[in-house]
Amino acid sequence: IEKYRPMENAITVMTSRGCPYGCIFCASRVMWGQNVRLRKPKSVVNEIEHIVKNYGYNAISFADDVFTIDKERTLKICDLMKKYRLNIDWECSTRTDLLTRDLLKEMKKSGCKAIFLGIESGNQETLNILNKGTTLKQAEKVVRWMSDLGIEARLSFILGCPGESMKMSIQTLEFAEKLIDLGAGSVCFSFLKPYPGTMLAEKPKDYN
Repeated sequence: IEKYRPMENAITVMTSRGCPYGCIFCASRVMWGQNVRLRKPKSVVNEIEHIVKNYGYNAISFADDVFTIDKERTLKICDLMKKYRLNIDWECSTRTDLLTRDLLKEMKKSGCKAIFLGIESGNQETLNILNKGTTLKQAEKVVRWMSDLGIEARLSFILGCPGESMKMSIQTLEFAEKLIDLGAGSVCFSFLKPYPGTMLAEKPKDYN
């Protein structure tokens, strides 16, 4: 297992597979399917305890596409991590519409240090074309909450989306700057690529 130990002494754990959302650019559904399969909280925390005690890791990176898709399950995992007194740092990926301030508070208490969020665009029209199902206001609200609670927001954006003009691309850059001003820890940018099996690749004419 030493060969898989990254620099910051964190190890990945997967607690679910599958994503029910329909983002046209994402290949996750091709890999894992749309039906979400969730491991039970006790199974998850037992694995983390095993990793901490036997391999000396003190940080966990949850590899789920949407770790907080089931709020009650997420809360139970947080409760068990506190009950087991694991004292670890952890991070995850999810969506802005699957977070509340109360949920973030409990995640913080159990050791959550960072959350990766796919914001994708600073233009609502583009988000709608991408079938993201989120809003710019949600992104602003969640980043503020995370900043207040001391959880690092790691954000990603996509440039070159269908129908995107130079003006819309600049709006994305400006929105990223705004979220940094609101407390986001980091942002990254990618250029759109139609991965095999995505709706963008399967029906390119639908998106010009």
